[in-house]
Amino acid sequence: MVDHWKYFLILEKELIDALEYVELSNKNHKTFSNRFNKILLSIGSEVDVTMKVLCKKFVVPQKTSNIDSYRSDIMNIRPGFPNIEIEILNYGKIKPWESWLNGTNPTWWRDYNDLKHERDTYFEKGNLENVVQSLSGLYSILLYLYESEISSLAFSQYPVLYKYPGAEPMNLVAESSLKLP
Repeated sequence: MVDHWKYFLILEKELIDALEYVELSNKNHKTFSNRFNKILLSIGSEVDVTMKVLCKKFVVPQKTSNIDSYRSDIMNIRPGFPNIEIEILNYGKIKPWESWLNGTNPTWWRDYNDLKHERDTYFEKGNLENVVQSLSGLYSILLYLYESEISSLAFSQYPVLYKYPGAEPMNLVAESSLKLP
């Protein structure tokens, strides 16, 4: 189970490495590259996998395994899920699942799928904005998936860029301050 957490940290490190060349700024949102394509494809795949695991954790029997069924299942169990707001160090806050409130999937998810199926046509969708937003989407899933583990300080490593109140080791005490919507 902790493998998903470690994989997220690896993906975050890949983003941090790429930020040596592209400044994390709204002005660079549309900057695209092979590196961002690779990272986005990896994140999107992990979002799909961890959504499935999260639905199993919530004991939701899976009819189908796609983002629309995950949205329906998760919204039934945790209706506040789209309200989670992730802070990105020196960048700002993102609500990666906010579009679920309108019954639609995030733009970054649609862009990931376009890139996955037609990379030659949608190469430019492997950009900084989609990587930053999709990684915040993955982080939010992991907060729900590992809620009790985070509360009990079960992890030895925590994200560098991505933050959520109560989910950092310095904020955790005998009783967690982690409160998810």
